[in-house]
Amino acid sequence: MKSWLRRMTAWLAIVIMLPGLAAQADDAAAADHDDRSKRGLVTNPVPPEYVGSSVCAGCHAAEATAWRSSDHYVAMQAASQHTVLGDFHDRDFMYAGRKSTFFTRGDRFFVRTDGPDGQSTEFGVSHTFGAWPLQQYLIPLPGGRYQALGIAWDARPHAAGGQRWFHLYPDRDINHTHPLHWTRPEQNWNNMCAECHSTALRKRYAPGQGTYDTRFTEMNVACEACHGPGGQHVRWAKLDPDQRGPAAGLSFGKGEPAKWLRDQASANAHRSTPLGSRMEIETCGRCHSRRAALGAAATGPLLDAYSIPLLDADLYHPDGQIDAEVFEYGSFLQSKMYAAGVVCSDCHDPHSQKLRTRGDQVCSRCHEDGHYRSKAHHLHEPQSIGSDCIACHMPQKKYMVIDARHDHSFRIPRPDLSLELGTPNACTSCHADKPMAWAAEVFARRYPKRVGTAHYGQALHAARMGRAGADKGLSRLIGDSRIPAIVRATALSMLPDYAAPETGPLLAHGLADPDPLPRIAALRALADIDVRLALRLAPVALADEVRAVRIEAARALMRVPRDAMPEQIRTGFDDALREY
Repeated sequence: MKSWLRRMTAWLAIVIMLPGLAAQADDAAAADHDDRSKRGLVTNPVPPEYVGSSVCAGCHAAEATAWRSSDHYVAMQAASQHTVLGDFHDRDFMYAGRKSTFFTRGDRFFVRTDGPDGQSTEFGVSHTFGAWPLQQYLIPLPGGRYQALGIAWDARPHAAGGQRWFHLYPDRDINHTHPLHWTRPEQNWNNMCAECHSTALRKRYAPGQGTYDTRFTEMNVACEACHGPGGQHVRWAKLDPDQRGPAAGLSFGKGEPAKWLRDQASANAHRSTPLGSRMEIETCGRCHSRRAALGAAATGPLLDAYSIPLLDADLYHPDGQIDAEVFEYGSFLQSKMYAAGVVCSDCHDPHSQKLRTRGDQVCSRCHEDGHYRSKAHHLHEPQSIGSDCIACHMPQKKYMVIDARHDHSFRIPRPDLSLELGTPNACTSCHADKPMAWAAEVFARRYPKRVGTAHYGQALHAARMGRAGADKGLSRLIGDSRIPAIVRATALSMLPDYAAPETGPLLAHGLADPDPLPRIAALRALADIDVRLALRLAPVALADEVRAVRIEAARALMRVPRDAMPEQIRTGFDDALREY
């Protein structure tokens, strides 16, 4: 089964080979690369509509103060005595038999480590990258490249195992020939990291020269990274109140405030008004998701600028739990919270990123304490770890060795499913000394009605395993509007492995889905199944309101000979191709 990454790589290769497009890219890069004399990372005021966080803070002091305490504020900083957390006092670190030494010279920071040729070389540190629970360091290399060192500083206190140097791949030998070595493209800041750690980034890559002249308006994740350029908003704010229109001039403003009303019968809450827009979630999702850029501007709907993966086997467990580093967005799309209209700022302060209140109190703002905080519900002693909502419903997985991240699908622990699918489970994650069968038995005694309840993970697992009749389970998922859209889309993406007479109607159903993800998945499946079916079904999507859908429609039609396309289809095809 093809992974999302392989699909995107193949699509990119096809587009690059199209006549004229490569030359256009070179011309555009050359025009954008007019000033080669300026080297290094500099704050660039272009485009002029960006005004900078200092201007925003003039009117929004409270928000600016909260932002300065956030991870966004320290996402990237110039290396200095105030920003560097690591121990650079001539400290040695051994990794795979190779020694690295961290030291200072004057007010600058250096590391002596294996370079691009494998030889121990001295490199200067230009920037810090993040702060908690670990901090990485950027090192400039020729060609305008900035590379993230693979040795990081554990910023946690000593008592938690921190205040030490460690390698991000401790159990492997990542030498200078390995794709994950700090000097290689996989660890390149300009292309892999910068867009989500800085504001209004322009990579400024010159394909013909293989160099970068990367610029940004602000080094860290500042106000306009989320709200969009503020120039129009500043002009709006300067108008007399009676002259201001309803639009404040920002790509994303305050979001949609809503009250959550308690329903005593269910012990839960519901929004006082329906959620009218997903813009807030999509704004956060631009960086808090695994995604591939489509080259559009960094504002507006998420799928106008990016393609996001589905619940692919190399990223998620079959029941949708996080596996590879996928961040939060794909998990949250699966949740009942998302379906109910919960947005990120219901739980997190949007400027400090901290929880609205402490621990389980965030949950009890909408979920009745008397019901959910009882031992009858969580089966643990009060105030124990097991009584914590987050421990059971948002299990953690560590990435980058020490960075524990929560699964945001807010799922009910199902050890019975874990027995069937081989998936992890919150119960045995804590009770590591107990077998899964023990957890399943306890769960069955307390929640007998839940045992055996159908879950979409069963159908996805059967399809992954290539089991006979798995297509029937996929069909049920595709046709059930109560199933999360990302799951319906994943089921559609698996249809090429189970081509059958009903495949055409299922893909047509997916193309009519109100959510764009199933439409994208249906088009990807069409590209792999039948060129005649693609010519019959895909053209309508060339005019879709979502850019990622239009691009996938063009890909689905790529194998159709141009002279076999009616003129109106050919025009839409060319337009979608130009968009990419």
